[in-house]
Amino acid sequence: MSEAATATPYRHRRLQLERIEKFVSPTYFADVNLRSAVDVERTREGVQLALFTQGDNNKHPTWAEIKGASSDDFVPCAVGTVLGPAWSTHWVRVDIILPERLQQQQQQQQQLIFEFDAGCEALVWSRDGVPLQGLTGGDGNTRRAEVPLARSSGSSQFRFFVEVACNGLFGVGANGMINPPDPRRSFTLAMADIVVPNTDVRALLRALEIIEGLGRHLPEASERAQKALYVANRIINTCWPSDPATVKAALALARDFLAIPTSHAEHQLHIVGHCHIDTAWLWPYRETRRKIGRSWASQLRLMEANPKFTFACSQAQQYAWLQEDYPQLFSQVVAAAKKQQFVPVGATWVEMVCHTF
Repeated sequence: MSEAATATPYRHRRLQLERIEKFVSPTYFADVNLRSAVDVERTREGVQLALFTQGDNNKHPTWAEIKGASSDDFVPCAVGTVLGPAWSTHWVRVDIILPERLQQQQQQQQQLIFEFDAGCEALVWSRDGVPLQGLTGGDGNTRRAEVPLARSSGSSQFRFFVEVACNGLFGVGANGMINPPDPRRSFTLAMADIVVPNTDVRALLRALEIIEGLGRHLPEASERAQKALYVANRIINTCWPSDPATVKAALALARDFLAIPTSHAEHQLHIVGHCHIDTAWLWPYRETRRKIGRSWASQLRLMEANPKFTFACSQAQQYAWLQEDYPQLFSQVVAAAKKQQFVPVGATWVEMVCHTF
């Protein structure tokens, strides 16, 4: 057990919490804090983007149309391209040729990532027309913008398509809130980067966020909360983000602390994934059907990466739509259900909202 896990904690709780916040903040001191080292490299070199758009919120080109489109139907685009209006659909063709230095990283089994953020929802499709995963652009904990580039393919070239839906996670309300739809909303392609992630720094970031949460939300006088803040302080003192050796040392401190049982009477929790998709709420039925494809494709990819991951999903209507709209995904869901990873639950055709107003 490490010294950090057993030492007497400090009492300056507010100062400790603020110090941790600044060390992991994406806003404050992000050029020198832990966030500054989450990537080994980030580049747009070798990335080419082309846009298929009809500029009409009443037109929603499908994969069948994209498959039949000619090269002339796509026009070059780049980061900074504005997509809209609200509810419209655009397709971005992504072609990647890895620079030689990144090919070497790939040969060393380094996971490379393509990060695509259009500020709205999207679905990644393979060049063969198979839905791969959903994306959510923007800020905060709901952002999902990373597309892993397959290491096993051995290829230095990739092509896939991104179906961009010009709506946010909660529709197109003004100011991004739960407000009436704003037909003037538009979204900007903010990122299309190849990323070499720093896996140790990212693991430390996640661990430190958990430890900070323990220190903040457990009873202030509890031993566990005070030790969490003490350990977090030691981690910050140990870690110099640009120095891999100190990052590894800090990560060891974090893992030592998190491995300590909370008490002899602790409970074992089983965490099951779930995403509640309102069948009718802040978007048209069309978007409900596409949200199903985006959401469940992402869960299937998580299951591939984490064989112990279990996802529970209700609403038989949504399974029916998935079978109609995304037969490849439906087949994958059936296979995952047989492995007891994708678990159908619930007793109603759709989930109702039971609030009393």
